[in-house]
Amino acid sequence: MRFNGFLKISWVLIAWLALGLAGCEGDDGSDGATGPAGQDGADGADGADGADGQDLTAVITIGDGSALTEEEIEELGKLQAVITGVTVASPPVVDFTVTDANGNPAQGIASGYVWFTFAKLVPNTDPDVNGGLPYWQSYVNRSEDVADNANGRGSDVLDLAVQATTDSRFSGGSHVEVAPGQYQYTFGTDVANVTSPIAVAWEPNLTHRVGLEIRLDGEGEVPLAPDNPVFDFVPDGGAGSGITKDILDTDKCNGCHYEFAFHGGPRKTMEYCVTCHNPGTVDQDSGENLDMAAMLHSVHMGEDRAGAVPYIIWGFSDFSHDYSEVTYPQSKTYCETCHTASAAAPDGDNWNAAATAKTCGGCHADGLLAANFDAVTGQAEYQFDHAVSDVPALGPADDGLCNDCHLGNINTAGDALSIHSSIAGDDRARAEAGDNFVFSILGATNVGPGLIPTVRILVTDPDGVAYDILNDPEFDSVVVTRTVWFSVRVRTTTCRYRPSRL
Repeated sequence: MRFNGFLKISWVLIAWLALGLAGCEGDDGSDGATGPAGQDGADGADGADGADGQDLTAVITIGDGSALTEEEIEELGKLQAVITGVTVASPPVVDFTVTDANGNPAQGIASGYVWFTFAKLVPNTDPDVNGGLPYWQSYVNRSEDVADNANGRGSDVLDLAVQATTDSRFSGGSHVEVAPGQYQYTFGTDVANVTSPIAVAWEPNLTHRVGLEIRLDGEGEVPLAPDNPVFDFVPDGGAGSGITKDILDTDKCNGCHYEFAFHGGPRKTMEYCVTCHNPGTVDQDSGENLDMAAMLHSVHMGEDRAGAVPYIIWGFSDFSHDYSEVTYPQSKTYCETCHTASAAAPDGDNWNAAATAKTCGGCHADGLLAANFDAVTGQAEYQFDHAVSDVPALGPADDGLCNDCHLGNINTAGDALSIHSSIAGDDRARAEAGDNFVFSILGATNVGPGLIPTVRILVTDPDGVAYDILNDPEFDSVVVTRTVWFSVRVRTTTCRYRPSRL
């Protein structure tokens, strides 16, 4: 008992002393030195992924284009389309992607507003067909006859003509969007079994080309329309014929035209246009063949077309397109202005190595002879009459014989370059002989928006001696009044020559 009591008293005393000491205000003493840092602890577990942030840019659904606002059209910009694959499985199926100008998927393009072409490159050796040269042949065609001109327009030179055209909703084609901006189009035309309006043999061992255009409704049709992509392939997976026909680079055309926008706007690139504009397309009203070479030569000759034969095309809708007032900013003998071999146009020099009657006849229209028009296709047999070239002894030469005399490595009658360089009085011949006028622009004033520019020019001979163009006899002797055209750049617009009315 005494021991337990003593322990109890001791603990109470110790607790009282501790409280007393705690209440004192004595010095705590200085802090000790900081101990060494401890080792890093193990990494904690990764936290859960946060939620995706909200996309502040609303997806623009293109649809048929008619509901797009001006702001949405501007935000989308010019669309970019790429064909990524073609499968021919009766009918063909095409995979393609479309993005806006910023690379975002272009979504919701309505079915039926993307149109396609499908053509084969025929390695031709028949002198009676396109002069024996290779040509594109469309699998998708239509006929135009007199009954199509019930509106009273047109001239109906031919009773019937066949024209290449597009596969679209009007021929049973349609597409689906398989992922944002990724589409798949199924043709309405079975290219492996074409019998109407003409039979076109399916030749899967040849090079084929598929191209597309996007043709929307509303104000966005032209600004949204992409450059037309094409896809070249050999359906059976072989090497093809080895023949190519890439003659003209679209960039050459856009040097003057800025940007193609034909047939309402969506047709912009040469490699696409040739899938329709080939020897198989004939204008029923005029009888003119709309092969690209013959057509472009005829258009650009314009007011200078030989023999004063106007070039007028009516087209399937029978509206007159008169190109007789077209002007061109230099001598037409400079073929290489448009045609030069390049990566985009590896066959660009063919103008000096091959010729056909209708190709040359596009410029030399007074020498082109067309006869025996086919009752179904409207295609003619062509000859070129050399009498117009002051060589009457040669007479009319059948198409397909041109290269016998004019092929670049034979030169019996001279190739195109040598002939064009020797035309008496032509600017090219004068320039190469050192006898030509040299024009220089010394300056321009009054060039602000809405003002009429004043341009100072200098005209000299090739040695730099200046002419007085108002009084010198070299200019008084010119019988035909010539208009001087200038290229004046104001901001981003360049006016190069007077365009035709389309």
